[in-house]
Amino acid sequence: MNNLVLLKKEMRENRWKFLIGLAIFLVSNITLPFLYDTIEKIINRNAMTPGMERFLGSLNTFDAYIWSQWAKTMNQYGAILAIVLGMGAVSPEVSSRTIEFLLTKPVRRSQVFAKKYLAGWIILALVVIFSTLAIYPAATFAGHDYTSVKLLLCMVPALSALSIIYGIAVFASVCFDSSLKAGGAAGVVALLLAIPSLVEYWVEGTKVLSIYYHMGGEPIFQGEPFPWLPLGIMIAAAVGIYFAGRQLFLKRDF
Repeated sequence: MNNLVLLKKEMRENRWKFLIGLAIFLVSNITLPFLYDTIEKIINRNAMTPGMERFLGSLNTFDAYIWSQWAKTMNQYGAILAIVLGMGAVSPEVSSRTIEFLLTKPVRRSQVFAKKYLAGWIILALVVIFSTLAIYPAATFAGHDYTSVKLLLCMVPALSALSIIYGIAVFASVCFDSSLKAGGAAGVVALLLAIPSLVEYWVEGTKVLSIYYHMGGEPIFQGEPFPWLPLGIMIAAAVGIYFAGRQLFLKRDF
């Protein structure tokens, strides 16, 4: 079994996750331009309502509306998809005892882990990219002139942040024989990573410590300098988590 065959096998086993994930993301993103006129009416009707300024501020233009709702999709559906893909990387084969058969093939353990990781990551990236690109023709059909490249740039930190969550789920999949346990553990960690964003309501400035803040690409949308440092830190974290999972996979006795 060569590397390409192994990768195809992993991609084939994840095809339904890809199709269902892509369908959910596409519906969520494509409907955004068509809902804006209704949202705009609500904004105009409640513009003078006390306490609504902060909420309406992210929806006051079409560009701001698209970005804010896209960011929510990444933070919510993106994190869930990353966990679903990652938690099924290794544990299903352990619970079904097919991992023993797979490891008897003439392929190194490191390659097995790499292809399992890569298959899920490719699917995650394709879902994010395709669903984001779909917003542009949808906006045209909805009668809006939308050509902003900021959303495309926002995909870079989004994928970097999602890679961290995905890597955590893959690591958990190596630790636990049950996919549900792996998903639960990854979900708990993903929630803990959101704490800095939640604390922002009481302590200003903590949101920059959250991967969810950078996942949405707010600095890019706001026209600030490209966040190279946070991006580099997130990529380094994702790579570190990958190698931690790889090392555990190499040493674990299946």
